[in-house]
Amino acid sequence: MLHPAQHGFMKGRSTCTNLLESVNDWTLYLQDKHQVIIVYIDLRKAFDVVSYKKLFTVLHSYGIRGNLFTMVMQFFYRAYY
Repeated sequence: MLHPAQHGFMKGRSTCTNLLESVNDWTLYLQDKHQVIIVYIDLRKAFDVVSYKKLFTVLHSYGIRGNLFTMVMQFFYRAYY
């Protein structure tokens, strides 16, 4: 049911193994002269203190749109309503 790349909540695949796998992937991309953009977001605390309307406005103003924007909004609405 979970995606094969899922880390956490699976035996032998923790947040530490996720980080190790990610650093390896980033290193390979950089060695091949590719650009790497990395974004980690801890959403648990973010929604406790931020105005949701302002958060979505700021994300949109930074160019976060389409599927990623929809995913963040759906995460919020599922988790908090």
